Amino acid sequence: MHIMIQIGLPNWRAARNRYRKRLSVRTGVRAAVALEKVRYRTGSYPAAAPAEILDPITSKPFLYRAQGDRWLLYGPDVDGRDDGCNPDKDAVVWQ
Repeated sequence: MHIMIQIGLPNWRAARNRYRKRLSVRTGVRAAVALEKVRYRTGSYPAAAPAEILDPITSKPFLYRAQGDRWLLYGPDVDGRDDGCNPDKDAVVWQ
């Protein structure tokens, strides 16, 4: 393999992964705003994350857990695995 490919490819992959994670967080903020709008209109949080706003990494709705008057909204890291809202691994949007 050419030396420039050996040097550049890992950097490109790391940059792509950072971009995808930031895009997931940015898109997740739209989902968080949608959740707050529902709470404002109805007085409580919905049972599921908004299905129309998809996580760009998985192309599925964000992972969401309501916990009383608090909630968690997150998406899996670029590996596609749900690590249980681990901030070191998952793209945590709101906690």
